[in-house]
Amino acid sequence: MIARGFDVGTPRAAYSHDGRWLAYVRSGLFDAGNLFVIAADGGRELQVTHFTKGTEGVSYGALNSSLQWLPDNRHIVVSYVPVARQGAPNDLGIVNVQNGRITRMTIAADGGFGQASVSADGSRLVATALELRSELWKVPLGEDPDANGRAAVRLIDRGAPGFPFVSRDGQRLLFGSSATGSLNLWLARVGEDTPPRQVTALPGDVVSHSALSPDGTRVAFASIASGASDIWTQNVDGSDLRQLTNDEAPDSWPVWSPDGNSIAFSTYRAGRQETWRVPASGGPAEKIFDWFFRGDWIIDRDGRELMVTGNAQTGLRLIDMRDRAVIWEKALPGLQSALPLFSADGRSLTMLVRESPDRVAIHIVDVATGGARVAARLPFNATFRASLVDNGAAIIVARSDRISHIAMFDRFWTSDRSR
Repeated sequence: MIARGFDVGTPRAAYSHDGRWLAYVRSGLFDAGNLFVIAADGGRELQVTHFTKGTEGVSYGALNSSLQWLPDNRHIVVSYVPVARQGAPNDLGIVNVQNGRITRMTIAADGGFGQASVSADGSRLVATALELRSELWKVPLGEDPDANGRAAVRLIDRGAPGFPFVSRDGQRLLFGSSATGSLNLWLARVGEDTPPRQVTALPGDVVSHSALSPDGTRVAFASIASGASDIWTQNVDGSDLRQLTNDEAPDSWPVWSPDGNSIAFSTYRAGRQETWRVPASGGPAEKIFDWFFRGDWIIDRDGRELMVTGNAQTGLRLIDMRDRAVIWEKALPGLQSALPLFSADGRSLTMLVRESPDRVAIHIVDVATGGARVAARLPFNATFRASLVDNGAAIIVARSDRISHIAMFDRFWTSDRSR
């Protein structure tokens, strides 16, 4: 029997050509994927590769997009990440199952290669080559949702910008970008032509989810700089970098409390997703809720302290933070990549909802009733946040496109390589 691990994505198992061996990948959240083989008629499984987290905590190694045995029943084509760098593209390699040695066959510059298929004699290989495009776009909010999507304009395209977050006053735009070679946080003025300026300067692509403090002077972000995904803060002028959490379990999706004194985040510390918070000045973290958190936190005009979170399993959930009670829940299909945000007055929520495989819509939800309406239908893919700007007359989103091509490699492998 094959032992189970926590699999990321959709794993595939592959029989060798002679039917004697079964190969598969085992991986875990934020852990490296490794290749295993086991005799098809049973027996002890053998670990072929021994990838671990890199020096900066980045998981790298064989992935589970596809496994293809070569005709000699001793080598396997894998799609893997050959370097310890967050966001590094997948390359193709040939693994010797007897000694774990990997021969790297490609050097991808963008999205990488996956879904490989090998000809019967092993001489030819076809694979999917991915091109990833990330941009920030501004969407007007007129009366016609379809016209709004068609009228969207591109704001920033340099450095693969993503994860936008707009301050409560609608004036400052925080986003991640690799414009200077490594993924870091940048800050821009909404509606101005002045170039964005870099906020963080951490090497190794170790910065991810982020949010601005209510007064706009500090940023909170998740980073794997210390070896695991933890919560960090820093002033927007580049000073006072602090690591607030330090746990082997991944912490992510930080958001500031309305008074700026604490930061809520999602964590796996109990082996499941929970909501915790940590003092912004440093100190022990504590659990707030038993459920997953990816959302926002505000005090509305009526003085209520509200939190919202959303995901595909639970839908939208509005919480009164005074007594930590759920005000209402709303099932809404298509929330896999949604991150709901409050409007400045707390009267409405904005969020991205996938209505179909090729259509994403911006929904505006009434906080009082939970009723939702479509504000814009986008002719492109967008993920995570939809941030209101221009006093509610427009929204900024991150466009994220995956363009795939079919690549063929001739004379990819010959039998003399097996020696």
